Amino acid sequence: MRFTLLVCIVLYTLTTFAQSTLCSTPQQCNTLGKRAYEAERWQAAINFFELQVDLAEADNDTKLMQIGYNNLAMAYYHQGKFREAYAWIKVALADPEDKAARYNAELIQNKLKGPSQDKAIKGTYKQYAGGTLWNILKVNSLSDNRIEYSLSVNRAGRRPVQTYGPAAIGEIAGQGQLEGRQAVVEYRSENDQQCFLRILFEDEAATLEQQDPSPQCAVGGLGVAAHGRYLKTEP
Repeated sequence: MRFTLLVCIVLYTLTTFAQSTLCSTPQQCNTLGKRAYEAERWQAAINFFELQVDLAEADNDTKLMQIGYNNLAMAYYHQGKFREAYAWIKVALADPEDKAARYNAELIQNKLKGPSQDKAIKGTYKQYAGGTLWNILKVNSLSDNRIEYSLSVNRAGRRPVQTYGPAAIGEIAGQGQLEGRQAVVEYRSENDQQCFLRILFEDEAATLEQQDPSPQCAVGGLGVAAHGRYLKTEP
């Protein structure tokens, strides 16, 4: 079993390295991603579009950033991963002038409508952190109206992130008591200070608020933020 895992890790690393050496600019990555997309090689397209976004953000090339966000959304859409697609299209919709994003958002939202809409609290929630990194909140329902959670937050640094990894990471985990559709959970900071995080659950989303905004209660290193809205991507 360990041997199989090692092989998978090595293959993933070699694949990522091969893709990163094939394109070194956002435009090159976009071209290769489109070729994979048109051939319906969705995962290969996603890998190239992620590199495109990563490099475009580093260059502050807003046009290729927006194209990359939309392309990632639609590649996940064709994979049938509609919540992942919705998370990416929400990133694109931050630009109110992006007509393609509005059109793609309607396609994706049509797949999420109806009685299948998930109102359960349990699941995985994501918030975009830049550099194709995501802050991830995982929640599990326990007995007596309690929840178990884990939170991992990131900050992008040197690009491409696929090569160098995040510049800072913060992780906390624990349990909390639900009151309606919200919970205030306690965690210990890096300097062992008592801190609290409020989690408000909505339909297919969660909003996090740090009760103590002081730097001593920061989750992770400098520039890492845990607060804000997270979209549900897995039940």
